[in-house]
Amino acid sequence: MWKRLVGIFCVICAAFTILYLRIGSIATDSFYVQAGQRQSDYTLELTINRGFIYDHELRPLVNQTQKHIAAILVTQENAEEVAEITDLTKQEIQERLQDGKPFLQEVHTAESEDDNIIIFSVYNRYEEDQTAAHLIGYLSDGTGVSGLEKSYQELLEKGKRTAKITYTLDAMGRAIPGTKPQVRYEQESTEGVVLTIDSRIQKICERAGKEIEKGAIVVMDCKTGKLRAVCSFPAYSTYSLSQAMNSEDAPMINRAFTPLSVGSTFKIAVAAAAIEQGIPTSLEYECTGAFQLGETVMHCHNREGHGVLTMEEAMVHSCNPYFINLGLQLEKDSLLRIAKDLSFGKSYELAPGLKTQTGILPDDLTDGQLANLSFGQGDLLGTPVQLAQMVSAMVNGGITPTPSLVEGTVTEQGAWKTANDTPIGIQAVKQTTAYRLQSFLISCVEAEGQNAQSSLTTAGGKTATAQTGVYENGDELVNGWFVGFTPAADPEYVVSVVVEDADSGNITASPIFSEIAGKIALLHNADAGADDFSVGNSG
Repeated sequence: MWKRLVGIFCVICAAFTILYLRIGSIATDSFYVQAGQRQSDYTLELTINRGFIYDHELRPLVNQTQKHIAAILVTQENAEEVAEITDLTKQEIQERLQDGKPFLQEVHTAESEDDNIIIFSVYNRYEEDQTAAHLIGYLSDGTGVSGLEKSYQELLEKGKRTAKITYTLDAMGRAIPGTKPQVRYEQESTEGVVLTIDSRIQKICERAGKEIEKGAIVVMDCKTGKLRAVCSFPAYSTYSLSQAMNSEDAPMINRAFTPLSVGSTFKIAVAAAAIEQGIPTSLEYECTGAFQLGETVMHCHNREGHGVLTMEEAMVHSCNPYFINLGLQLEKDSLLRIAKDLSFGKSYELAPGLKTQTGILPDDLTDGQLANLSFGQGDLLGTPVQLAQMVSAMVNGGITPTPSLVEGTVTEQGAWKTANDTPIGIQAVKQTTAYRLQSFLISCVEAEGQNAQSSLTTAGGKTATAQTGVYENGDELVNGWFVGFTPAADPEYVVSVVVEDADSGNITASPIFSEIAGKIALLHNADAGADDFSVGNSG
C-alpha cells in the first residue's frame, strides 16, 4: 500500500516538474513572448494628414479644413456622452460596450473631460466643392488612384502624418477603462507637390463656368506656358464618386485635356501659314455665302455672303469661304508643319502618368480635306490646352510655349526642389506674323456684337461654333469656343473656353471669357486687394 502511494506521489512530482519546465520554456520562447505582447496591446492608427498639394504661391489645395476624430473606449459611465457627441445609435454603442475594444469615430466636439475619450483634430483631405478636383484626383483606401494623387503617390504618402494610440488589454482581451493609452505622433511634415496653378484664378474660373453643363476652361501664362487654371465641367465631388462614375455626362473626364472639334479657332493657324508663305493680308476675296469645290458646296454662316473681304476682315467676320479660298492656296506640308508647331497633334506629360491627349491633325490632305481643314472642320480635333498654346504663340513673338503644371516639390526637410526644366517652346512662326495675328484678334473682340470684351480690361481672341457631326433630335450638336488673351497691349494670360452642345461661341463662351478676364484684372489691381473680389458678370 505504502509503496503504491509513494509511486503515485513520484509520478505526480515528475508530472509537475515536466509541466514547470514546459511553462518555463514557453515563457522564454521569443515567439510566445511576442505573441503575448501583441495580445496585451491594442493600437489604433489615425491619419492626421497626407502630403500637401500646393498652388504656385504655396497655398494648400487640399488639407484646408479640419474635423474631430476621437479614440473612444465605451464604458457604462460615458455611454450617454458618446451618444451625444457621435452619430452612433444606442444599439451600436451597446455593441461597442460589450466588445470592450476602443475604436475611432468622428465626433461633434473638440474636447471631452472623459479619460476614455481622446479627441484629435485631423484634416479633411477634400472639400465638398473641392477646387481643381480633376487635377488632384482622389484616393481609394488611402492610395492615389487618379490625378496628381496617383502621379505623386509615393511623395504624398511620405508626407503623411499619423497618430498611434496604444491601449493595454486585460486577460479577456478588453481594454482597461481608466488606463491612459500611449499616444505617439509621427514627425509633422510639409512634404508635397507644388503646382503652377493659381488657386484664386482657378476659383474665378470654376465660378464663372458653374453653369456650363459640359465643357472646360484653361488659363495659361502666355509667356511661360504655365497653367494657372484647369477646369472641367461638370464638376464632381469625391464624396459621391459612385454617382459621378455612373452619370451620363461623364464628370470624371477632364475635358480640358480632351480633344474636341475646334471649328473657326483654327483659322488663326491658317492665316499664320498664309502670312508665312508670303500671301499679303490685303488679299481680297468676295464671299457670296458659299464656296463650291467640284460638286461640293460649303456654306458660310452668313448665307447672304459678306461681300469683298481682306484677311483681317475675314477673321473678324469668321468667313468660311474666304478661308477655304485662302487654304487652297497654301502648301499643304507647310500648313501642317505650322499647325503642329502650334501644338496640334501633340500630347504633353504634365506630371508622371498625367498627359493631355494628342487630338487629331491629318497628315495627308486631298483638296476637299484641305478645304474643310481651312475653316477648322473635317478630321481635326484639339484640346483646350492646345488652343491656349496656339493663341499664346500669337502674343509671344511666334513662340508656342510648352504647357506645364508642376513647379516642383517640397521635401520632408522643407527644402524646395524645382521640377525638371521644360523647353521654352517652339518658334512656330516669325515674330512679325505673330504680331499681325495679334492685331487681327484684337479687332475680333472689338467688333460690333462681340461679347468677349470686358469693361475692366482689354482683350483679343477668336470665337468658334464647331460642328461635331453628332446629331440629337435631328439637330447637329456644336461646340461653342472662345480663345483669347488679356490684356490686349501686353498680354499675360490666354484663356480657352469651350461649351459643348452649345449655341454659338459668341453667345455661350465669349461672356464667360469676359467675366474671367475682368475678374483677373480685379485680382491684379492693387487697390482691390488680392482677396477682395466676387464673381459676377463684368462684361
